[in-house]
Amino acid sequence: MSESILENMKGILFDPTSTFQSLRNETLGEALKYYAILLLIPTVLITLLFSVSGIASQDIPGLALMSGMGLFIGIIIFIMGIISVLINGLIYHILGVYIAGGREGAEQTIKALAYASTPILLLGWIPIINLIAGIWTLILFILGIRELQNLSTGRAVLVIILPIVIIAGIIVFSAVISVFIFGMAGSVY
Repeated sequence: MSESILENMKGILFDPTSTFQSLRNETLGEALKYYAILLLIPTVLITLLFSVSGIASQDIPGLALMSGMGLFIGIIIFIMGIISVLINGLIYHILGVYIAGGREGAEQTIKALAYASTPILLLGWIPIINLIAGIWTLILFILGIRELQNLSTGRAVLVIILPIVIIAGIIVFSAVISVFIFGMAGSVY
């Protein structure tokens, strides 16, 4: 990494535009390494929560079972977190960035998402603060897309909106088609 993880965290949180510009040439592997290290924070906390909750309530069979599965659940959460940033990055790239005119490649979109996730990974486990962290993550993702995909701020905002509109449209269209098909099938009988 060109900078240390702590320097990247500080930069993403407090000077995101300059930091995203400096991360433009980092590899996807370096971004995923950064994301994985930060993902360990909520993963460890959730694993501890499952383990402690099961130990504290041995009289409740379900909770006792969860304490034994705490490590397993933590591993699943970690793996799903890594897969999630890759899949979500690709969805945003295909349904947002590409349509909005970004041509810097899917790697840059995934990097923007991985680095922008810093606040939610660090603070997402704290009630109420997690709302602020979620909003800051969204803003950072817009800034990251703007800088790493060389788009205007308006187009970067469009990148966030387009996938939601497209997926919602597909769901509504599918529901209408289903009602029509099943309605036609029902009228036959």
